[in-house]
Amino acid sequence: MIKFKFKFKWLLIGVFILLSGCSSEPMIQLSEENQAKLEEKRAQSSEVSNNVDADTISETAQMESILDVPETVTLAELDPSSWTQLPEGTTLELSNYLPYVAYQLKQFSNESGSYTTYVDFFDESNRVMQVREIVGATNYVNIYEWSEQAIQLTARHENIALFENLTQDVSSTPDANLTLLSAPVAVGTTWSYDGTHTSQIVGLYESLTLGEQQYTEVVEVSTPFEAYDLRQYYASGDGLILTRYVDNAEVSTGEQFWQVTGNSHQVMMILNRDVAQPQTEGEYLLSLEKVPFAYQTNDSLARAFQRLFTDLGWITDDIVVNSLTVDEAGVANLDFSAGVVAAFNQHPSTETSIIPAIVTTLGHYFDVTQVRLTVNTVGLLPDTLAYPENGIYQVDASWLAN
Repeated sequence: MIKFKFKFKWLLIGVFILLSGCSSEPMIQLSEENQAKLEEKRAQSSEVSNNVDADTISETAQMESILDVPETVTLAELDPSSWTQLPEGTTLELSNYLPYVAYQLKQFSNESGSYTTYVDFFDESNRVMQVREIVGATNYVNIYEWSEQAIQLTARHENIALFENLTQDVSSTPDANLTLLSAPVAVGTTWSYDGTHTSQIVGLYESLTLGEQQYTEVVEVSTPFEAYDLRQYYASGDGLILTRYVDNAEVSTGEQFWQVTGNSHQVMMILNRDVAQPQTEGEYLLSLEKVPFAYQTNDSLARAFQRLFTDLGWITDDIVVNSLTVDEAGVANLDFSAGVVAAFNQHPSTETSIIPAIVTTLGHYFDVTQVRLTVNTVGLLPDTLAYPENGIYQVDASWLAN
């Protein structure tokens, strides 16, 4: 097993989307127009950002190793004969079968490629979650809601920015509002999937093996459509693990499926972002480089950037990013806790490079040209650099080598 070492020790999953010519159905039933759009996105071949796994969600996670996840799997790897049925009359607890859980990262694969999901926001009290689905260069977010009686997908959106929380303004969208699972969780239970088609629990399995991973207490749901029978499998504590499209057409085109091939709990996600790094040599102050940018379920933008700045050594562990916003004038506003200037100057590059690095990094992230730095809402006063007008720094292209 190959090992890498970072300031924090992460377990990385390198994921590539290889969906050329993929004709598979999406996980939910969409209109023909939206389904065509999704399949077009899935057909794009591009690299997906690295995903990060830690032993715990805390920043003191101690772990190092590489998890090898297959980019594609074949239908032959599905072996229903090895699945053990639960005793007749068994009823399971619905709350154990949410399709995703907080801090969970999954990769789904088939014979054509793969895609990745991560839980952005999880609100246990209001029984709602937001799940990001990364398909090539496109991000989708799905909103799921649940009660004691049912689990539903109620909204689906495309290209929603990171840290934009849609769970607090839940409203159904076209082609969503699907009931995925209904109580009682027992063989024979039926319900309306989408107002037109009927779903039924057709199997409960004591154990089920996918690849090298074994799942327990698995629920099989069947939803017949004209051309295929949608079969979805939910494992206790792991959620959705397999989607099959069993062909019902007179002329068979072969079964399509999406199988979970990577399933990690208590993890963070890393996306490679442009960061302006201080330079110790040469005529330029900074160099723009791709740097891992970590976030986790229920994270805020401020918290994520605090983690980034701390990991880079630009601020010390005791410094807090109080807030990070962009105002109506297009100015990024970054507010630190007290002592941040002293923290800047503990870095070998000191404030003379760290402040420009922060300003440039935020400028690139938000696509703005002005950044205001404050300490507890009062203008940040450097030790040596001149205080800019109104406390607003201008992103200066001449700082950058590239």
